[in-house]
Amino acid sequence: MWTTGLTYHKDYASEAESPYHQYLSEFTGVKIIWERPAAGEDGEQAYNLLLASGDLPDIMFIGGLASKAEILINEGYIVTLDEYMPKYAPALYTYLKKNPDTMKAIKTDSGKLYTFPFLREDVVWQGSYVGNMVNVEFLNQAGLNKPETLDEWVEAFYALKDVSDIVFATNAAIRLKYFFANAFGIGVDNYYVDDNVVKASFVGDKYYEFLKLARQLYKDGLIDPDFATADTTGFTSLFVASKVALACTGTVTPGYFYNQIVKRDGKWNYEPVPYPVAKKGDPIRYIQGEALWTQTGAVITTACKNIGLACRFLDYGYTEEGIITWNFGKEGESFEYVNGVPKLLPKITEAEEGISLAVSRYTSMTANGISFMSLEFNRQRNIEFSNWMTDVCTANAEEAIKHRMPAVTVTETEARELADLQTAIDTYVNEMYIGFIIG
Repeated sequence: MWTTGLTYHKDYASEAESPYHQYLSEFTGVKIIWERPAAGEDGEQAYNLLLASGDLPDIMFIGGLASKAEILINEGYIVTLDEYMPKYAPALYTYLKKNPDTMKAIKTDSGKLYTFPFLREDVVWQGSYVGNMVNVEFLNQAGLNKPETLDEWVEAFYALKDVSDIVFATNAAIRLKYFFANAFGIGVDNYYVDDNVVKASFVGDKYYEFLKLARQLYKDGLIDPDFATADTTGFTSLFVASKVALACTGTVTPGYFYNQIVKRDGKWNYEPVPYPVAKKGDPIRYIQGEALWTQTGAVITTACKNIGLACRFLDYGYTEEGIITWNFGKEGESFEYVNGVPKLLPKITEAEEGISLAVSRYTSMTANGISFMSLEFNRQRNIEFSNWMTDVCTANAEEAIKHRMPAVTVTETEARELADLQTAIDTYVNEMYIGFIIG
């Protein structure tokens, strides 16, 4: 199996030392020879060289499949699975039959099955990894309740300036747009869907009004002056060195500085807050999140001599046992059952290196895998506050999945043209987003 993902813990030299890689062979009875780009080699370049060499592995686990599928099929690199999956992959095929939206998402436009996809148990909760938090002590000092509407939040920005060092901070500049997008009725990504019509979020009156507000807030000193170059390292340092009132950040990011803030302030004064709405009672439609399928999955190449066996091996990840293995590892080594629920062992949850790093010894699901990412696993690997952020920021957001841009399959000609156009458009949009706000 060739992959740029499914990586192993930094302490290991190869998959041979990695417990979860060995579990897959142990539990399926299939010996896996792992192949991946050399350390430091560009993954996409390595992928292109692999195809050009003609020396294909049996299986590839790769991303960006929606735009690659037709090319891979038409040029004879991978096999279609319509005749194999019902017979040799019953667990996945049964799930797809019961979930036609997912079936549609992972097929080509011409209706061909070709991949064993990475999927999530709860696409809204697990696909949303950005949230908002506000210092409730600062709100109290400013005489405010938690704001809900856009107007209330604008009022709060100005009121919080008097009680904090920084009113709004983020670990990625685009997340200022994430925070306000729902209130202005625009998608957080460059492209989104309304009433089954694809729209661009970076044009039109709504986007213009958002930019006007963002520019005014920045001009009035209510946004971190370095927000244009924000990253997690700088954001963490800012939080420790300054008193920040409001942040839109990754839901796991508070774990990097939680203890330092408690030590500094004597307690943790932050609580999650939902995304702003235009008026009270409005649903949450436009929030950060991923589509039903992230375009990552395993494909079987035309070099494979035993397609049935490859299918059976890959299908393991969609069985009840396989989902546990891919997420939690091996019973007694990385988890134990408590009242029928798999629970990560203390050597992981209390590890000095941190739970996210410790658990990567036993699973790939800190990122992805050839299976479903378990919601129970997600909750166990996060700190309690991170789960609370996600709960709050995805509440009342059932409609959000309808507005996310789905995976789109394209022809070979379209793929090449789209790549050139999209790179130019995205670069321009990102540059002008910053330029319009900071001047």
